[in-house]
Amino acid sequence: MAGAETVAAAALTGKRGRVMTVVDKTMRAWSVTAPGPVEAGGLRLVDRPVPAPGEDELLVRVRACGVCRADLHVTEGELPVHRPGGVPGHVVAGDGAGCAAS
Repeated sequence: MAGAETVAAAALTGKRGRVMTVVDKTMRAWSVTAPGPVEAGGLRLVDRPVPAPGEDELLVRVRACGVCRADLHVTEGELPVHRPGGVPGHVVAGDGAGCAAS
């Protein structure tokens, strides 16, 4: 994966006709740092580099994310974690923010 700095700035028209420019190098995400009861604090808000989209991929600025029960099972340690520091949620709504350079 290419570095976040390779993501070209993209002007997008957002709500109410505002123009947004995608130049952020970091993003916020809820990460499962230690599976277990949510009250134990194993779900943390972290900063991560913005990934550069690969060939045939679109970078999406996530505005809303749904978390299903399977995500909660992983977060709470009831199902195995597929990757350390995983980010729950796979149903998202957002705006196109960039694509791979051609």
